[in-house]
Amino acid sequence: MASIFLTNNQDVSRCVHLRPTVNWNEQFAILPRGSMTVIRDQFLANLQKLHTITDHEQEKNIFFFGTILTDSRFDFDLQQEIDFYNARIEKIKELHGITEDQIWYKHHPRLSKEVWQIKKEKLNCRLYEFDAPTIAEAELYNPHVTAVYSVGSTALLYSAALFKIPSFLLDLSGSRNVHPSAYKKYKYIADRFGIPNLN
Repeated sequence: MASIFLTNNQDVSRCVHLRPTVNWNEQFAILPRGSMTVIRDQFLANLQKLHTITDHEQEKNIFFFGTILTDSRFDFDLQQEIDFYNARIEKIKELHGITEDQIWYKHHPRLSKEVWQIKKEKLNCRLYEFDAPTIAEAELYNPHVTAVYSVGSTALLYSAALFKIPSFLLDLSGSRNVHPSAYKKYKYIADRFGIPNLN
């Protein structure tokens, strides 16, 4: 009886109280994949709850979703990453006819504050604050977004497959200076979902 008061939902209470048989082998996916149970609608509903309108909502026209590019095992340092992004930012400004203030870079959650600070100073676009309380996928609910770019991110995949926002891979699959299998995998996934490249 306590379960109905705790859950405030009769159906959920029944499941908790009666302890139904659980299929522990069931697997879940956001996008259709084999025999997995698709939880797309639940995922989107939760993202919508997480999205909050900010002061700069209308200025966020282009998203750059970052990843951890630099790796001590490969010859690709932070300055090369910044140069790579800035070259693409110039192309994007021309393609979309926008200014750098309309391009927003959302860093990877594991990026250090020290590296974020350097990117804030050197990237030719706007950056989310280091401790911004949002996740990349929730930002896709912004109706002012016209395109998404990334070298590889689940947010890039979701922007194309779920939100139907024009999305582009910044292709590093041919580079010898980054982790080869990771960026070949991103290229494979982008090709599979019809996400074009911007070189």
